[in-house]
Amino acid sequence: MRPLWWYTTGTPAKAKVERCHDPGKGPLTCSGTWTLPGGAEHRGGIAGAGKSDVGEIVEVRASASHAATLTLRLAYAPVLFLLVAALLGYVTYRQRSGARRGTPGPEPTGQGPTS
Repeated sequence: MRPLWWYTTGTPAKAKVERCHDPGKGPLTCSGTWTLPGGAEHRGGIAGAGKSDVGEIVEVRASASHAATLTLRLAYAPVLFLLVAALLGYVTYRQRSGARRGTPGPEPTGQGPTS
Protein backbone atom coordinates (compact mmCIF):
# COMPACT_ATOMS: atom_id res chain seq x y z
CA MET A 1 0.00 0.00 0.00
CA ARG A 2 3.03 2.27 0.15
CA PRO A 3 2.94 3.21 -3.56
CA LEU A 4 -0.65 4.43 -3.19
CA TRP A 5 0.49 6.59 -0.25
CA TRP A 6 3.37 7.87 -2.38
CA TYR A 7 0.88 8.89 -5.04
CA THR A 8 -1.47 10.70 -2.65
CA THR A 9 1.32 12.63 -0.90
CA GLY A 10 3.62 13.32 -3.86
CA THR A 11 4.10 16.47 -5.90
CA PRO A 12 2.68 16.40 -9.47
CA ALA A 13 5.46 15.93 -12.03
CA LYS A 14 6.30 14.21 -15.33
CA ALA A 15 8.70 11.27 -15.34
CA LYS A 16 10.54 9.44 -18.10
CA VAL A 17 10.41 5.67 -17.59
CA GLU A 18 13.86 4.39 -18.53
CA ARG A 19 13.66 0.69 -17.72
CA CYS A 20 11.51 -2.01 -16.16
CA HIS A 21 12.70 -5.26 -14.61
CA ASP A 22 10.55 -8.34 -14.08
CA PRO A 23 12.18 -10.48 -11.36
CA GLY A 24 9.81 -13.38 -12.04
CA LYS A 25 8.39 -14.04 -8.58
CA GLY A 26 8.20 -10.44 -7.35
CA PRO A 27 6.42 -7.42 -8.74
CA LEU A 28 7.59 -5.58 -11.84
CA THR A 29 9.90 -2.70 -10.93
CA CYS A 30 10.38 0.34 -13.15
CA SER A 31 12.74 3.27 -12.76
CA GLY A 32 13.37 6.59 -14.40
CA THR A 33 13.92 10.29 -13.87
CA TRP A 34 11.69 13.22 -13.00
CA THR A 35 12.03 16.90 -12.20
CA LEU A 36 10.29 18.45 -9.22
CA PRO A 37 9.21 22.09 -9.06
CA GLY A 38 12.33 24.09 -8.42
CA GLY A 39 14.27 22.26 -11.14
CA ALA A 40 15.94 19.46 -9.15
CA GLU A 41 16.16 16.25 -11.20
CA HIS A 42 15.70 12.96 -9.35
CA ARG A 43 16.14 9.31 -10.23
CA GLY A 44 14.47 6.27 -8.68
CA GLY A 45 11.63 3.80 -8.77
CA ILE A 46 8.32 4.62 -10.45
CA ALA A 47 5.51 2.62 -8.86
CA GLY A 48 2.61 1.77 -11.16
CA ALA A 49 4.61 2.05 -14.40
CA GLY A 50 4.68 -0.93 -16.76
CA LYS A 51 6.78 -2.32 -19.60
CA SER A 52 4.67 -0.43 -22.14
CA ASP A 53 5.73 2.83 -20.46
CA VAL A 54 9.47 2.38 -21.13
CA GLY A 55 10.73 5.39 -23.09
CA GLU A 56 7.51 7.32 -22.41
CA ILE A 57 6.82 10.41 -20.34
CA VAL A 58 4.15 9.65 -17.70
CA GLU A 59 2.25 11.81 -15.22
CA VAL A 60 3.38 10.98 -11.67
CA ARG A 61 3.26 12.22 -8.11
CA ALA A 62 6.83 12.30 -6.87
CA SER A 63 9.24 13.10 -4.06
CA ALA A 64 13.03 13.18 -4.05
CA SER A 65 13.29 9.39 -3.62
CA HIS A 66 10.35 7.84 -5.51
CA ALA A 67 7.47 8.46 -7.89
CA ALA A 68 4.11 6.81 -8.50
CA THR A 69 1.61 6.89 -11.32
CA LEU A 70 -2.07 6.13 -10.66
CA THR A 71 -2.96 2.90 -12.42
CA LEU A 72 -5.07 -0.15 -11.63
CA ARG A 73 -1.82 -1.94 -10.74
CA LEU A 74 -1.27 0.58 -7.97
CA ALA A 75 -4.78 0.39 -6.55
CA TYR A 76 -5.30 -3.38 -6.95
CA ALA A 77 -4.44 -4.49 -3.40
CA PRO A 78 -6.40 -1.80 -1.52
CA VAL A 79 -9.46 -2.25 -3.76
CA LEU A 80 -9.38 -6.04 -3.32
CA PHE A 81 -9.10 -5.62 0.46
CA LEU A 82 -12.12 -3.27 0.52
CA LEU A 83 -14.22 -5.63 -1.62
CA VAL A 84 -13.48 -8.60 0.66
CA ALA A 85 -14.23 -6.51 3.78
CA ALA A 86 -17.54 -5.33 2.24
CA LEU A 87 -18.52 -8.90 1.36
CA LEU A 88 -17.77 -10.15 4.87
CA GLY A 89 -19.73 -7.24 6.35
CA TYR A 90 -22.72 -8.01 4.14
CA VAL A 91 -22.70 -11.72 5.02
CA THR A 92 -22.46 -10.92 8.74
CA TYR A 93 -25.33 -8.40 8.45
CA ARG A 94 -27.56 -10.93 6.68
CA GLN A 95 -26.86 -13.62 9.28
CA ARG A 96 -27.59 -11.29 12.21
CA SER A 97 -30.72 -9.76 10.70
CA GLY A 98 -32.12 -13.25 10.01
CA ALA A 99 -31.46 -14.33 13.60
CA ARG A 100 -33.16 -11.18 15.01
CA ARG A 101 -36.31 -11.69 13.01
CA GLY A 102 -36.75 -15.12 14.54
CA THR A 103 -37.20 -16.98 11.31
CA PRO A 104 -39.58 -19.83 11.99
CA GLY A 105 -38.21 -23.32 12.06
CA PRO A 106 -39.81 -26.37 10.46
CA GLU A 107 -43.37 -27.33 11.41
CA PRO A 108 -43.49 -29.95 14.14
CA THR A 109 -44.46 -33.38 12.98
CA GLY A 110 -46.44 -36.01 14.76
CA GLN A 111 -50.00 -36.54 15.88
CA GLY A 112 -52.00 -33.47 16.66
CA PRO A 113 -55.08 -33.44 18.87
CA THR A 114 -57.76 -35.74 17.56
CA SER A 115 -61.45 -35.13 17.89
